[in-house]
Amino acid sequence: MLSEQDIDHPRFLPFLVLHEFEALLFADPRQVIEVFRDVNLNGASQLAQEVQGLQPEEINDGPQTHPSARILRHIPEYRKPLHGPVIAGRIGLVTIRARCPHFDGWVRQLENL
Repeated sequence: MLSEQDIDHPRFLPFLVLHEFEALLFADPRQVIEVFRDVNLNGASQLAQEVQGLQPEEINDGPQTHPSARILRHIPEYRKPLHGPVIAGRIGLVTIRARCPHFDGWVRQLENL
């Protein structure tokens, strides 16, 4: 795996998502419920219960439990390019950063440039 030292360029600021983008959406599962209220409220509610109390960046126990697999199991209507940005926007950067320390560290690094 490449590291910052391998690239050796001051403008290269690596960020390796611990699992996948959808992990950030678990910063506030209530927003998933809101987005799918009219399409699949039951599935969205079940998903929110399943991840309640888990740290978003640590939601991944295997092939069936990584973040997008969990979402798709409960909400087959989920489409990453459509729903992902909508949910992330509803959650907001402040909440995502507060609940996802790995992501927050990278954003802080960018802010300190």
